[in-house]
Amino acid sequence: MKLVISVFVIVLLNCAMNCLGADTNREEKNHNKNQHEQQHKHSIIGGTYATMCQFPWMVALLITTNKGEFLCGGSIIDNQHILTAAHCVKGAKEVLVSAGGNSRYKMEVQMVVDKSNIHANQNYTGPDLFQNDITVLTLPRKLIFSDCIQPIAVAQPGESFYSNCIIAGWGETRAGKATKYLKTAEVQLLVSSECRMFFPDVTSQQVCGGSGYWMGPEACHGDSGGPLMCFNAVTEELTIVGITSYGAAKCQNGMGVYENVAHFVSWINRMRNT
Repeated sequence: MKLVISVFVIVLLNCAMNCLGADTNREEKNHNKNQHEQQHKHSIIGGTYATMCQFPWMVALLITTNKGEFLCGGSIIDNQHILTAAHCVKGAKEVLVSAGGNSRYKMEVQMVVDKSNIHANQNYTGPDLFQNDITVLTLPRKLIFSDCIQPIAVAQPGESFYSNCIIAGWGETRAGKATKYLKTAEVQLLVSSECRMFFPDVTSQQVCGGSGYWMGPEACHGDSGGPLMCFNAVTEELTIVGITSYGAAKCQNGMGVYENVAHFVSWINRMRNT
């Protein structure tokens, strides 16, 4: 039976992300993008491939820095704004946003977001604690919505959600390569005491999710910035509750930490109006 958990409780449900990428024959064979090796770069391990346009708000982000290029995920929240993680855009010169499809090499729309339109939270603490790990990207032009391009609902303070949630991304699989096609996996929101067994520094600004078992599904390298999606207990609408932030360095413990979106609603709205 699904457990209903309020956002106030979710605020206390601090735990880690799911690596959704499993070993499959459809993994990308020739992806040589430079990727950071810090523990906050995550991709989906142990999941399945998403169906076409299953998550029409998902975008692939190719971030260009002085150190090279690396991959993150993001979520469309309206026709001109993308929600992602602050650590994804640290040092970014520009971000290539690809929307409208499951293959990150074959998308309906691509836009380049320059540095002036990358709005990382001013209180982001960096890779020590990953607090305030949230960013809003402003697109240079408005998206035209279609079957494969749609916004996701944003969690609001006080709303309640079922604890069975979903993550998605194009990050690394257990084979160590980024996947060409969007992958997805189910995770459970966890209470703070369970989360702190793996991540003792989680705060009320973060939520936790995971499979709860070793080598279970979780986010991994390349899935950072993507959504933790849960069903609203009243409307049944799939909603972005968290932003993939960090997990175990080798994506092996089935746990992950996500930035609590409801905590940042006021800030998100200010960035939308910037």
